[in-house]
Amino acid sequence: MKNVVIALCFILLAGAASAQDTGRAHKSAEERAKAQSDKMKTELALTDDQYTKIYDLNLKYAKKNEEIRGGTDEKMAKMKASQAAMQEKDAAVKAILDAGQYEKYEAMKADRKDKMKEHRRH
Repeated sequence: MKNVVIALCFILLAGAASAQDTGRAHKSAEERAKAQSDKMKTELALTDDQYTKIYDLNLKYAKKNEEIRGGTDEKMAKMKASQAAMQEKDAAVKAILDAGQYEKYEAMKADRKDKMKEHRRH
């Protein structure tokens, strides 16, 4: 009887832990691309044409990052591949946005980077 109770508690705790795990890792590439594109549309006042191009670009790189993360390379190689992909994406974004929008985009990236650093400290 005691073993049954322990097993039941374990199952309930495991279920509760998995139910709470609803982070970004469980979103599809399409969901991440849409969320990024929607934020950019709001923050950068994208036109409909720009939004379509940005969404396609965000989707392409969301899928590319999934491949990088899921690959068998070592952590450092994955980091370098991810950084290279980010540079490619930034160059493509720059070609879509006007100068003012790109400046705001760079500020958004810097803010996100600062928030990530702050999050890591805590």
